[in-house]
Amino acid sequence: MVGLKHIIASMSTSRASIQNATDVSEAYAVSLRKQEQDLVDDKRYRQEQNQSTLNCWRQRRLLLIWEAGLTCAGLLQRWRIVVVVNE
Repeated sequence: MVGLKHIIASMSTSRASIQNATDVSEAYAVSLRKQEQDLVDDKRYRQEQNQSTLNCWRQRRLLLIWEAGLTCAGLLQRWRIVVVVNE
């Protein structure tokens, strides 16, 4: 498994540097839960997301809520990294 420190070290070169790294895991988990709830409550959104079968709809819901749960438990993390190019 590759850690954030390794990613930051490999991205930081003489030509580029990391300006900011922010853990956005909580907001990401909230977004995933909202998407899952929209699949249940919002008919138009549901139709846009799943043009196939009921089985695909169930699978999409499961994947969204599972990823949200893993993120809330701290087993997954989501980072926003801002890289600037040095001239």
